[in-house]
Amino acid sequence: MIIPEKQRVKIKKPVFIEGLPGLGNVGKIAIELLIEQTKAKRIVSFPVEPRPGVVLVQQNNMVRFPEMSLYHLKHKGKDFLFLVGDGQPTSEGAAYKLGESILSLLEELKCTELLTIGGIGLQQVPQEPAVYVTGNNKELMTRFKKLGANAKIHGVVGPIIGLTGILLGITKGRVPAAALLAESLAHPMYLGLRGAEQVLKLLAKAYGFKLDMQELEESIKALEDASRAPAGEMPKRPEEASYIG
Repeated sequence: MIIPEKQRVKIKKPVFIEGLPGLGNVGKIAIELLIEQTKAKRIVSFPVEPRPGVVLVQQNNMVRFPEMSLYHLKHKGKDFLFLVGDGQPTSEGAAYKLGESILSLLEELKCTELLTIGGIGLQQVPQEPAVYVTGNNKELMTRFKKLGANAKIHGVVGPIIGLTGILLGITKGRVPAAALLAESLAHPMYLGLRGAEQVLKLLAKAYGFKLDMQELEESIKALEDASRAPAGEMPKRPEEASYIG
């Protein structure tokens, strides 16, 4: 992943937050809504590799391959980088390669902390989704525990797969990292909107993001009322139903 030099020199000691498709699409929804609310600016896009056998139909009725994008936000003098996308690498080799590329960039920028966002699959729809925290840094985990995340996660969640989990592992000892995992429904067509909302509230507490809760509620209700998946969302394969991330 390459950031143009003109943009790179402006980013110092960022907080990096990843939100990619996974169970309930919790991470993707949360970060897309955060980008919408904060007006973060996209600085680079790149294809999902290896390319899946699909193209996406855009609002302008043209097609494109699934891609991932990195957004930048300057908030209260602090830099933030948000990674979102239509999908994740479909092979472990590609996921590790992208993870190492991201980590190299973050080390160069002297990243202060990294967060990944995902979902935990339940057998029933959670009425008030809880958010759990895990990671590779006890201090960062404790910070989110004090803000309301549940740190008693062992036995609640299985393996965290995909880039959401890989980033936690490869950054150990290099960048403090944590995952915020919201309860969702273990069904491939379910959108974990309320879980994403709870994650956003935690991020707002942690970093002082000013969220328009009325606008946020309207966005969530619009998605809840939609009869089909949001435009631009990458279709899930049946075997992805148990994905945690």
